[in-house]
Amino acid sequence: MALIEDNAEIRALCVAVLEDAGFDCDAYDSARASLVAAQGGSLAGIVLVDLELPGESSFDAIRALRALAPASVFIALTAHAGDDWLFPALKVGCAGYVLKSEAVHRLGEVLREIAGGGTPLSPPVARRLVTSFQAHTDDPLGLSARELELARSGLLP
Repeated sequence: MALIEDNAEIRALCVAVLEDAGFDCDAYDSARASLVAAQGGSLAGIVLVDLELPGESSFDAIRALRALAPASVFIALTAHAGDDWLFPALKVGCAGYVLKSEAVHRLGEVLREIAGGGTPLSPPVARRLVTSFQAHTDDPLGLSARELELARSGLLP
């Protein structure tokens, strides 16, 4: 498995937790370093990606890595639970989204879950997805409140 994390302390902690759980881990301090590995054909099958890499767009990096290593599975490992991070990460292909605050010490479980076909989501993230989905059930087309009002009134063709 691979880890892309710029913070040396968090990177070392994650590697130690993963090794204790029986996983080999290639750790990269930037998306650029992981892209070099992917270009050489040596990117791991499961990749944990920090979404806030200085000077780099993690979303662009995930897209590029997926193009180079389409069989790899990407999991966002982040401190951010907000929509501005969650939905873009899922749209670029992350198969899971875990918060560092609760996942760092259970990374072995996260990897076993993804290897078993699951979708690891931190509880606050899962709640956010459910809430977002429920908020859009009345409007499957993504219309604004005003557009929906006009459509229901018959004023729109």
